[in-house]
Amino acid sequence: MLTRLLNTILNNAILYLGIILFLFVYAFFGLKEISIDAVPDITNVQVIVTTNTRSLDPEQVEKLVTFPLETELLGLPNLIDVRSVSKFGLSNISLIFKEGTDIYLARNMVSERISSAKDRLPNGLSPEITPNATGLGEIFFYSVEAKPGSKLEQFADKDRLLYLRTVQDYTVRPQLKALVPGIVEVDSNGGYEKEIHIDLIPSKMNQRGITINQLTETLSTLGENFGGGVIEENGKIAIVRTYGLKKNLTEISKIPVRRTSFGESITISDISKVNEHGTFRLGGASSGGKEIVLGTALMLRGENSYKVNEELNQAITRLDLPEDVVVKVLLERSFLINSTIHTVLKNLIEGAILVIVTLFFILWNWRASLIVASII
Repeated sequence: MLTRLLNTILNNAILYLGIILFLFVYAFFGLKEISIDAVPDITNVQVIVTTNTRSLDPEQVEKLVTFPLETELLGLPNLIDVRSVSKFGLSNISLIFKEGTDIYLARNMVSERISSAKDRLPNGLSPEITPNATGLGEIFFYSVEAKPGSKLEQFADKDRLLYLRTVQDYTVRPQLKALVPGIVEVDSNGGYEKEIHIDLIPSKMNQRGITINQLTETLSTLGENFGGGVIEENGKIAIVRTYGLKKNLTEISKIPVRRTSFGESITISDISKVNEHGTFRLGGASSGGKEIVLGTALMLRGENSYKVNEELNQAITRLDLPEDVVVKVLLERSFLINSTIHTVLKNLIEGAILVIVTLFFILWNWRASLIVASII
């Protein structure tokens, strides 16, 4: 049956060429859906749990965080290996599952175990599962810089980097995550994360009889809203609530800490100075000999890196940015992918030519050589 079918096709030039043309067109359009990358991603099925342990030393991190979490996570279905690292301020646990395990099922099971283990950890520590990406997921690097000739270039380095990091965190990062569905996270490095610092003046606190605990208790609900029920009057209902969000430093400075016996309010500005500062940092990012704010886009596991990289390039051009800020692409994977595709294409063409020449000298038949080469 198969011999008869092959003889029919090979003896009918029009039918043969039609089949070859159909397969060529089908393969051409199918290439757009194939996940193309420069190197194969051989990462196993793993879920990584990290915990920011703040100022705990490695020994305390191992005893108080890593060991309780690791004990709780043991025994998960399809789990084959558990590895952990305890460093100053960081607990890292890697869970390796059997090949073929659904990564989302594995992440869900780990999340459930983490929830039940939180009560055994020190107060304020919250374990987190890292984004669903692999070691090859860092496919796009860009910098957020001051536009040449803008007033932002005249700012002091710290003020400029504080502003640029704020633009990265609250303008660039959310837009990229919305515009490109193939990325799972956008990391920020360099610059200074904006913080509001309340610099206490001990002499004024002692003079007014205010302790640190009183001030901490006052600030603990800053930014929170509380409902107070409703008031009904003349057939109308008014909702009672407290609005804790403060919009600027002036409003924060006017927050009352307590009242004196004469009914006078003692505010935060009476015992401290309120300023905007950057967080204390342990590293930075630079490009071209100057410090920058660096953004890194992480690709979702299993996505088409060629397609995601192209969408990121397009998204960068569509960002809604402040007039004094520019985003520059530093490193992307498209060059490596295109070079790999070029190499594969070159090898296929050379292989087809070699097959044609070899078959011709063996069979002395150009048609037979071309038929085999057309399959390649």
